[in-house]
Amino acid sequence: MERNPDSTNAHPEHTNASTDTNHPVSTTNTPATQQDHAQPRTPQYRPQSQRTTRITIITLCVVLALIAAVVGWSVYTNRIKPALSAHETALSNNTGTNGNQQNTNPLLDTSNDQCDTQLQVVASVNQWGSLAQSIGGKCATVTSIIASTSVEPHDYEPTPADLAKLQQADIVILNGAGYDPWATKAQLDSTRQHIITVGSLVGIDQNDSATGNTNDSDSESTSSDTQHDEHTSEHTHTHTHTHAHTDSNGNSINPHLWFDLEAVDQAAHAIEHTYAQVAAAQHSTSTSATITKRFQQWDSQYDVLTKHVAQLKAQNANKKLSFISTESIIDDILTDLGITNITPESYTNAMNNDAEPSPSDLQHALDLLNSKQATMLIVNPQELNNYAQRLQQASQQANIPIIEVSEQLPENQSDLLTWLSTIVNKVEQASHTAS
Repeated sequence: MERNPDSTNAHPEHTNASTDTNHPVSTTNTPATQQDHAQPRTPQYRPQSQRTTRITIITLCVVLALIAAVVGWSVYTNRIKPALSAHETALSNNTGTNGNQQNTNPLLDTSNDQCDTQLQVVASVNQWGSLAQSIGGKCATVTSIIASTSVEPHDYEPTPADLAKLQQADIVILNGAGYDPWATKAQLDSTRQHIITVGSLVGIDQNDSATGNTNDSDSESTSSDTQHDEHTSEHTHTHTHTHAHTDSNGNSINPHLWFDLEAVDQAAHAIEHTYAQVAAAQHSTSTSATITKRFQQWDSQYDVLTKHVAQLKAQNANKKLSFISTESIIDDILTDLGITNITPESYTNAMNNDAEPSPSDLQHALDLLNSKQATMLIVNPQELNNYAQRLQQASQQANIPIIEVSEQLPENQSDLLTWLSTIVNKVEQASHTAS
């Protein structure tokens, strides 16, 4: 049989593909190989491992949420709640949380005051001057000799102009109790001037009169308060005090009487009655009506403050709170709040008499702070001597709250009651921190 010459080349491409070893077969168009390169495999988790991981994450989240809730409740109870309480109290007393007065304070509003005479008043210090202004309003022109926290009150030397102001005033208000003895240089005349000495009102007889006639000044102040009680017998206060500023042994007294709520109350009554006397003598019916209205407003705010103090005292009954003070400045308020004074007595006596405490007295006070037996320290920034600074440093190291209270009415305070309310709020916050 004759071969077909084309039989061997019928499918040349197959022959070449299978026999040519120098040209391997291309696999770029193979579908399976292309898919393997385009979609690499990813690891797969077992269902049981996935469930375990989720449970662990959820459990951790729950634990963290519980911890956050406990911490949050603790912060609210110890920090936020006391701050809110202090803020609400400040609002009820017409004060701001920063100590500044709000526009709702009626004692700052004189737009409705009707006056047909002007009461000329001079006070030795602005603490009592602010009280006189609150009660007198637009009807009183009040000048305070010491009116700044930058002035050293214990060593103050009055100028001739200061003494002239005291001599020319119709009404003079002094602290007494040895705090402002420089006022005696004015040679006041109790026969033509109305002199109110707060120390005499509360029974303190140590240097309590700026006149040479102590009995006249005392009797006028006392009788003024008594007559006031007679013509306002419908009003009574429920608060009582048992402070003893001096004793038969001649121990030092606390001359910072504006921090004694009883002294403030008695001073306010004496000022109101004296204003009423002067207005009546001049037949000033409009001034008399304004004085009565403003005193009632003041008295209402005073009652709010004393009720707040009584409530805090009840709350502090079982807390065993105590304080040390660099000098006896707000001791009376703290006692009213049920906080115990553990300042070494000999240390206090030395500071009140402008003397240096003994090394043992200072060490005793430092030990009480270092051992945290005291729950707060009271510092007068106007009298920040070396001893006070050492007590302050010890309190800072022991994380004991420090409350700074100046003697004079601060510049950001315009009336005594607002200032006292601010101080009470500071003590309240420190009490919560300590407890």
